[in-house]
Amino acid sequence: QLNGSGLTVQASPLSRALKGAISFDNLSGASASQRKGDKRILYASETAARAVGGQITLHAFDAGKLAVGMPIRYLGID
Repeated sequence: QLNGSGLTVQASPLSRALKGAISFDNLSGASASQRKGDKRILYASETAARAVGGQITLHAFDAGKLAVGMPIRYLGID
């Protein structure tokens, strides 16, 4: 993000990126009323996720079998 205060960069560790890490984030304006059983979508990029709304961050040891658009279940939340 570039603004009058300077440049802000958020990046995951390089080792995770090389292993196919997935980033999730709580976007401002995203609904905080997610309930158990609600579905989450894995987007190809942060830009694509921000274009539609909600996004979460999860760091996994091995995410090699994940694919864009596949359903994810984490701690009982879809």
